[in-house]
Amino acid sequence: MSAISPQLRASARGAYRSIFRAARITFAGDDEIRRAFAIKTRNDFQAASLQTDPKVYTESVQLANEIAEVLRKNFVQG
Repeated sequence: MSAISPQLRASARGAYRSIFRAARITFAGDDEIRRAFAIKTRNDFQAASLQTDPKVYTESVQLANEIAEVLRKNFVQG
């Protein structure tokens, strides 16, 4: 197994920020859900940060980016 590159770690940090920005907008006005989402997201990112396989790490980053995209575009509040 090879180490996770600095570029891939930077990509993960960007995905982390992106998912939190999207959640802040999506869950505006619902503090309880936003807090629960934040806790779950932090726990998932912490677990993924321990990953040493670059392929699995990349898949985790891609998933986070996809979740942020869904939150930004497809989540309807009402």
